[in-house]
Amino acid sequence: MTLLKFQITLFFLLIFNLSVFSQNFTNSNLPIVVITTEFDTVSGNYQNIPDEPKIWADMKIIFRPDGSRNYLTDIDSVEFLSYDGKIGIELRGSTSQTLIKKPYALFTLNSDGTKNNVEILGMAKENNWILHSFAYDSTYLRDPLINFISSEMGNWASDYKYCELVVNNNYKGLYAFAEKIKIDKKRVNIKKLSEFDNELPDLSGGYIIKADKTTGGDPIAWTMETYSDSIEEINYIHHRPKPVNITDEQHEYIKNYFTAFQEAMDNNNTSILGGYPSMIDIPSFIDFIICNELSSNVDAYVLSTFFFKDRNSKLCAGPIWDFNLSFGNDFKRWNNDRSKVDVWQFDFGATGSEFWLDLFNDEEFNCYLTKRWKELRFDGEILSYDNIETKIDSISELIAESLIREEQRWGSVGIHQTHVDSLKTWLV
Repeated sequence: MTLLKFQITLFFLLIFNLSVFSQNFTNSNLPIVVITTEFDTVSGNYQNIPDEPKIWADMKIIFRPDGSRNYLTDIDSVEFLSYDGKIGIELRGSTSQTLIKKPYALFTLNSDGTKNNVEILGMAKENNWILHSFAYDSTYLRDPLINFISSEMGNWASDYKYCELVVNNNYKGLYAFAEKIKIDKKRVNIKKLSEFDNELPDLSGGYIIKADKTTGGDPIAWTMETYSDSIEEINYIHHRPKPVNITDEQHEYIKNYFTAFQEAMDNNNTSILGGYPSMIDIPSFIDFIICNELSSNVDAYVLSTFFFKDRNSKLCAGPIWDFNLSFGNDFKRWNNDRSKVDVWQFDFGATGSEFWLDLFNDEEFNCYLTKRWKELRFDGEILSYDNIETKIDSISELIAESLIREEQRWGSVGIHQTHVDSLKTWLV
C-alpha cells in the first residue's frame, strides 16, 4: 500500500470511529475531557497509556464557563476550552489499576516538556493532577463528599470537578478531575524546604508525611508501633520533600519529632511546655478523627494518612485523602466488612500508630473532641444529617445524566441510586 493510500484509509477509519462514537456521546452538562495519545502509523493504533513512565499526549477540556452544555463539536473552539495543550499521562493507583476502568495521573506540560502550571476548571494553578475513576465506589461521591465536609470544617481538601472522559475517541465514562496534595499557597500552605535548610529554625519545616503502603515505589522512611496483634508497624513515607530530595538532617528531624510526640503520649505528658499539646495542632487532629470516624474510613490512620508541619509550627493531621472505602463501603465481595457505624476505626483492630488511641484515651483531648463533634452536629450545621443529605442530593443531581452513559459503558445499569440510598441509610 502506498503512503497516500494508507493516509486516505487512515483518515476514513478515524472519521468512521469518531462518527460511531459521536452517535453515543456528543454533549454533556459536565466538562468534557478529551485525551489523544500519539498515533503509531506502523501498528495503526494509538499508544496505550502505561503504568509508567508517563507518555506524551494532547488534552483538551471543553467547558463553557457560563454553565451551559458542553459539546464535542466545540473541541476546536478556543473560547470553550479550559485547557488545550500537552500532558504527560500514566495509570495511577495500585489495586484500582487492575479494574477495567482505569484511573490516571497527569502533568500539564509546555511544548518543550517542562511542567506548565495552569488553572483547570476553576482550580488554582498547578501542573500535577489526577483523573479519579471512582474505583470501588458505586455512588461516585464518597471522596467529593468527605472533601467537601472537611473544607466546610475549615481545612484544605483536594477539590473535585466531575467530567466525562474520552481517550483516543473511546468514551471512558464519568471521572473527576482532582488536585493532588502539594505545598502551595492555595493548597497545603507551608514553607518549602531546600537542600540547604539543615539547621534550625529553617530545618523545622515544611514537611508533608504520610502513613501508607509502599506500592508507589517510595521507600519507607521509618515505622511506628501499633497496639494491634495483626499489624505490628505502620510505614511512614516522605511526601514533601520527596524521598530523593530530603536531606539526612531533614529526615532525622521529622522522624525524631514523631518519636518525641509518641514518647509524650507514652508518658502521659499533657504539659503545654514540652508535652503533646506543645507538639501537635490539636484542632487538626480532632477534625481528622471526626472525618474518618463519621465516614468509618477503613484505611484510616494506616493508609493515605497525611500529616504536615510548617516552619516553627506544630504537627498537623491532614489533609484527608482517599475515602472510597468509607460510609459503609468495603471489599464485601471478599468478605471484608470493616466500615461500620458501631466501631471506632482507630480502635477497631487498633491498626493505626499508638498515638491515635492514646489521644482518644486522653481526658482533655477527648473533651475537645466531644465538644467539636456536638457543635458540628447541631441542626443546620456542617455534620447535621440534613446538611449532608442535601450535599449528596446535589451531587447526585449533577451527575445523574452522565451516570446513564457511565452505566451503559461499563455494564452497571441501575445500581447507582440503590447504593446512594444505602449510604443515606447508613448515615442515619
